[in-house]
Amino acid sequence: GDDESDDDSDGDDESDDDVDDFLPTANEAVMEGHKKIVSCMALEHTGSRLLTGSHDYGVKIYDFNGMKRDLRPFREIVPADGYPVHALSWSPTGDQFLCVTGHPQPKIYDRDGRELGEFDKGDMYIRDLKNTKGHCSPCTGGAWHPYEKHTVLTSSADGSMRVWDVNYLGNPRGAQASVLKPALVKPGRVQVTACCYSPDGSVIAGAVSDGSIQIFPTGSRGFRSASVGLVMPPSAQCHFDNHWSYSSRPKTTVKKSHPPGETVTSVAFSRDGNTLLSRCQDGTLRVWDMRNASKVVKTFDDLETTHEETTVGFSPNDDFFFTGVDAPMSRADKGDGALAVFSKSKLEMVRKVGVPGNCVSALWHQRLNQVFIGAGDHKSGCTRVLYDEKKSTRGMLVCVGRKTRKESQSDFVNINVQSIAYVPHALPMFQEPMPGQKAKGESFTAKRKDPLRTKIPQEPTPNERGGTLLTQHIMKGSDMIGEKNWRTQDPRAAILRHAKDAEQNPWTTNNAYKETQPVPIFHQSDEENSDSD
Repeated sequence: GDDESDDDSDGDDESDDDVDDFLPTANEAVMEGHKKIVSCMALEHTGSRLLTGSHDYGVKIYDFNGMKRDLRPFREIVPADGYPVHALSWSPTGDQFLCVTGHPQPKIYDRDGRELGEFDKGDMYIRDLKNTKGHCSPCTGGAWHPYEKHTVLTSSADGSMRVWDVNYLGNPRGAQASVLKPALVKPGRVQVTACCYSPDGSVIAGAVSDGSIQIFPTGSRGFRSASVGLVMPPSAQCHFDNHWSYSSRPKTTVKKSHPPGETVTSVAFSRDGNTLLSRCQDGTLRVWDMRNASKVVKTFDDLETTHEETTVGFSPNDDFFFTGVDAPMSRADKGDGALAVFSKSKLEMVRKVGVPGNCVSALWHQRLNQVFIGAGDHKSGCTRVLYDEKKSTRGMLVCVGRKTRKESQSDFVNINVQSIAYVPHALPMFQEPMPGQKAKGESFTAKRKDPLRTKIPQEPTPNERGGTLLTQHIMKGSDMIGEKNWRTQDPRAAILRHAKDAEQNPWTTNNAYKETQPVPIFHQSDEENSDSD
């Protein structure tokens, strides 16, 4: 028994050594710039260009061959303003990439970030999703085919996955090639929250909100024409027809893979296609064997996440898999998030790499052997790169050693004064704040101090005693309460107290009543007469 325990401990030490030897954690570089958490990333297969998408609606494009030590992107784009970025994916040739946002229409960009077009939007009033030419609800994920440079997969909250042909982008008939409808356990609407291709591109996996994971084949087998059984109105029969195909029969269905109603954030295949990983928003990561999908192989708990894009993936040698973990609630600023690394053979956690904030997206590139981690919170986001000078190649090693040019006092720029145009927005009253900065008086602290915006009540007069009610304040200001309360005084005495002053200083009345006033004759009562007698 003791010998067996010693052998087990030796095996654990060897597995830890394997992780230490393979995981590049010697150095770290940080690429900042996003205003919110980095939700997705994509790295070209050659490892030269990196895409980062965020909940601040923007996508940054980095070029390692031209980037300096300051680690700044060479282009920033906003695919759909107001919609967070959910997924990014490069084409196999690296000349185009797919951008999936919360908008129903995913977009295709070229290598330099120029928009090539967007897919069509479907009719939301058509109940059967196979008859719509596009998504009619917010998209949730997408991926490019591993080998076919013109095939793209997207998933949406309308409950369907769609395969597109990029060659027909902008065509009046649309670029949709096929529609994948998940098989429903019971009638109703569901959402497809995550999708992916297998490494050989033979099958498609989709995670459905009813708790199932459904696997569809990618070939023509199992697909039917969407025009079969479709009766068009007479006015539309001669104009168009559904030229795409559809499939509603999955090859394999993993029922009750996760609790119904919980969002599956990501799914991933191993290199041989036999192992499937599913990451759920309930804090679990489950391992499935596609050869026997009816039973879960392993379930990892206590992996907290609150984001819908938390990634799961495999290492380049297929020996490890990883996922992001959020910081516990209300502690995101204390660096409790992490990238959890698991062993595929032993099915146990072997390493946890701490990350400030929440860890959502992660990428372990095969050629570079560098780990890219997308992290942040609701205030800022950054991309952290883990690399090793001995184990990693190119990528971050190329640009970290390049120094940025320093500004010199001899720098001179010729400005033609005659060509200066004075526009109204250049005046102080029309000036707008710089991007990322707030105007004067617009900060949270300034707004709190503004009595008009916060409707702060008027403070009582200092050294004043009395109640704080509004009625008491008004009555005291009108001399209705207190020492000067005119209601408790004799009005005749109040007037006569000024008589002596009026006689001594007649200028106050300008002697207006000197001649007109009669001589006062006071009445004597009977008691006074009897006293005089």
